[in-house]
Amino acid sequence: MRYYLDTNVLIFALLRKRHDELSRDVQHILSDYSNQFYVSSVVVQELIHAYKTGDIQDTLYKSVNDLFDTMEKSNIEIVPMNRYHLI
Repeated sequence: MRYYLDTNVLIFALLRKRHDELSRDVQHILSDYSNQFYVSSVVVQELIHAYKTGDIQDTLYKSVNDLFDTMEKSNIEIVPMNRYHLI
């Protein structure tokens, strides 16, 4: 199944201490390796902003690149935003 993640779900999924705040259904979906996950480039911009302003604090991530590495390992694909999406 394919899922398009919003900013909150992405952040909660990436942060160990926030993962428990996701519903059991969402946790089950995220842990199913047959699922494919997508996020828009706008969500990634929001993630980077939250990291740089200190809203995301987790000892697992020493840099923004660590967040990208985790997203890649989790098979989360970044979808570029374009005119089609905006319309």
